[in-house]
Amino acid sequence: MNKTKTKKSKRYVDCIEPVVEALNKQRELTGRRKYIFLTQEGDRMNPDHFRKVVWIPSLEKAGFAFRLPIQTRHTFATMVISSGGDIGWVQNMLGHSSLQMIFTRYYYAWIPRSTRKDGLAFMNSVREKGEGGEPEKPRGGGKVIPLFSKSVTKTSQSTKRAHGDLP
Repeated sequence: MNKTKTKKSKRYVDCIEPVVEALNKQRELTGRRKYIFLTQEGDRMNPDHFRKVVWIPSLEKAGFAFRLPIQTRHTFATMVISSGGDIGWVQNMLGHSSLQMIFTRYYYAWIPRSTRKDGLAFMNSVREKGEGGEPEKPRGGGKVIPLFSKSVTKTSQSTKRAHGDLP
């Protein structure tokens, strides 16, 4: 087994569904060998071979300028965060020891403010609970206290209609 850069570099990561599917398809191609990514000669693929034989030709065929393969992890992190994914999950997937790196390198550096949906999840939760939706049960068995009663919600909607704020 290859040694990792640091002791913390050795970790388990979640394989999201498309990754599992791709690995299973690759395993079908290579059979039950020790490694599933092989060269055309059947040898274990190494980073240099991947870069020269797979990566660079793929970029050229797609019409993209050269970039290092490691940039795919930055793209992944940015896409997960900008779609509202859990920042702690991204931290764990990338192997960072703290959230500070995620915030500095990805969140505030690359995610446009207009896509951050600041406060949106909170406001959706408040609206849902205010409209009579069942609040999620607390994990520790604590008591659920609704934010609004149904009568308050109806009254505030009636008031908004009277003022022309609702159709």
